[in-house]
Amino acid sequence: LSIKSIYGYVPRYNNVKVKALDINGEKIRINATGFLARVIQHEIDHTNGNLFVDHIKQDPGAFFKLTDNGTLESLDYNEKIKNSTTLWQEN
Repeated sequence: LSIKSIYGYVPRYNNVKVKALDINGEKIRINATGFLARVIQHEIDHTNGNLFVDHIKQDPGAFFKLTDNGTLESLDYNEKIKNSTTLWQEN
């Protein structure tokens, strides 16, 4: 996980078209939908130095924690997120 014990819903496009280079430096194109489109956007974020919290930090209702019984529960934004010294460190 990008950030231990914190989950968030990041809005993503359902369809993406990507131009990239493969391992041999050859140009490739990928048309992806659904889960694969979501994963590609997530991985591109990582290559650009972005974490999921960068997309949702202005939406206090978008943060969740995993409960002991495996369900997601809203996380207290003011207590656990807003004033966190580890989440918002500038690099």
